[in-house]
Amino acid sequence: MKFYNPFKPHLVQFNNGKYAIRRYRLFSWEYRDRVISDKTWFISYPSVVEWCCFSSRLDAEQLLLEITAPNKKDFGTKVND
Repeated sequence: MKFYNPFKPHLVQFNNGKYAIRRYRLFSWEYRDRVISDKTWFISYPSVVEWCCFSSRLDAEQLLLEITAPNKKDFGTKVND
């Protein structure tokens, strides 16, 4: 069994076969919205089912990588005014 840090976002699978990204905060689980540009975390179960579930593991893993990957900025690119 692999140990994971519950305070960092990680992938979980529900009994219905759908996936979600969750983390542990302030005595409860928070689930990440599936929209990449939105950074909303939900707590209540009806909201989690409606807004946070992924039908495929691949989509959930892609968002998880975008959340956990450090922001890399290319400082060598010159911006023309």
